[in-house]
Amino acid sequence: MGRKLREIILASSNPILCVSPFTVAPEVLRLMCDAVGKARRTVRVVLNEGNKDDVAGLGASLGRNVRVQFRFPARPGPRTRLAHSYVFPSDREVFILNSFYRDGAFVSDKLQGLWVGDMEFVRVQLEAMLENLGEGGEPRPVVVGR
Repeated sequence: MGRKLREIILASSNPILCVSPFTVAPEVLRLMCDAVGKARRTVRVVLNEGNKDDVAGLGASLGRNVRVQFRFPARPGPRTRLAHSYVFPSDREVFILNSFYRDGAFVSDKLQGLWVGDMEFVRVQLEAMLENLGEGGEPRPVVVGR
């Protein structure tokens, strides 16, 4: 899974958008940030405020081209849940990282990665993400400071 994520990130010729609306386990965040830290393009990572301490722990391993924002408020959610993280290396493909939590604990053997290259599906997902971020309209790269 990590290999495919790195592969699509390294192949990207566009700025990359990563969105994780829900708080995720530090292991999931580390996997995602390790991959995007190797990107040749600017990477915008938009996270839940519940991951602020985890990002602080990553420090310099994020890389110079990674810009992190916290746009989703931390809210207590169900203790048993599925959290989705989205990596958009372009407006034609998305890698969805699904992490499962049982009784509040991350279940690492249930971690799933799904690469989707269906342009229509990706367009709908990307538009929804940009709308949630208050940036409706055409998908466009946005670079934000840390």
